[in-house]
Amino acid sequence: MDNRRANPQRWRIGAWLALGDGVLLAGGAALCALPLLAWALLPGAAALAGVALTLPALVSGVIMLRTPFSAAPDTREEGLPLRRDDAPGLFEALDGIRDAMAAPPLDAIYLDGEFNAAIRQHRRLGGKTRNVLWLGLPLLDMLSPSACRAILAHEYAHIAQRHGRYASRVYFARLQWQEVARRLDRRRRLSSAPLRLFVAWYVPRFLAVSLDFARQCEVQADAEAARVCGQPAMAEALSAMALQWRALRDAWPALLAASDPPQPYAALAARDALAAPVDEAEARVWLHAALCATTADGDTHPSLADRLAALAADPARPLPWRRAAPTAAQAWLSGQRASLAARLDACCAAQSADEAAQVRQEREALTAQYHDLLRKRRI
Repeated sequence: MDNRRANPQRWRIGAWLALGDGVLLAGGAALCALPLLAWALLPGAAALAGVALTLPALVSGVIMLRTPFSAAPDTREEGLPLRRDDAPGLFEALDGIRDAMAAPPLDAIYLDGEFNAAIRQHRRLGGKTRNVLWLGLPLLDMLSPSACRAILAHEYAHIAQRHGRYASRVYFARLQWQEVARRLDRRRRLSSAPLRLFVAWYVPRFLAVSLDFARQCEVQADAEAARVCGQPAMAEALSAMALQWRALRDAWPALLAASDPPQPYAALAARDALAAPVDEAEARVWLHAALCATTADGDTHPSLADRLAALAADPARPLPWRRAAPTAAQAWLSGQRASLAARLDACCAAQSADEAAQVRQEREALTAQYHDLLRKRRI
């Protein structure tokens, strides 16, 4: 995007950011002030009644004032927490990337079961932020160290100084407001009704206004990762993610069936190669399909073809169609690889059991409500 369009877009997004924070602060303060106004303006017993009637407004106001600083997921941070002793090679690689990117340190690192890596930044009171990295074990178990290093550099770029404070603010504001909307949708309480009304109106409009900018942030993060790790490594990472995700998806049923109870991450760590793709020709068919996908209007990330074009990737570059040897997991997790895979299997099994129990409880509660309504109807 040229500068003539960039500045108006920047002002427009900035105005929406200010509107969101301004409404939360002004609206929250106004609601919190209602009991005080009732006490100050009404006489005698009427003042007590006014305070009692406006207490729900006070609760709503507190919720609105806390929202900008409490948009972290309201559940516990899931995954296996990693310490330096668990994976010294991984932490050494992260230290090198962080230094090269001039990025702030991470407050926590979690290993999870996703084929992805993501850094989330949560604002806290006092202007401080919490930076958390979620790193997928399947990603480490399929891609090379150079490709994973480029992916991690891309994530670090979102919180790095070179990325720009404004770009980082917009990037994480989008995540924050999306999390606020999800949380309010899950917890529909009367006290949060004013906030729900505003969020239902504001969030879709803010996301639409900032969507093109979000895609620019991804391209800029790719460029920063290429600067630090090299353009070939970043191009390899993008292509390898598309190909190896397809390979892992096709192999997942067999990994689940390899043991009883299922231990797919341990099974993946124990295998040297997957069944597909069988050769480079099949991999090129997969890559062609991925490259044919275009960037849709609602996508937060550009398409694979657009990202490779922005990197000016060499079309004749080697195709990373085989599972890497060694993988990043082999290089960085060393002797902890098998034990971490087993722990992740156990963690995912426990999480699945908890989710199943929660679904059963919700179903039983709905069934009880239904039968209660039937009894009332008979009466």
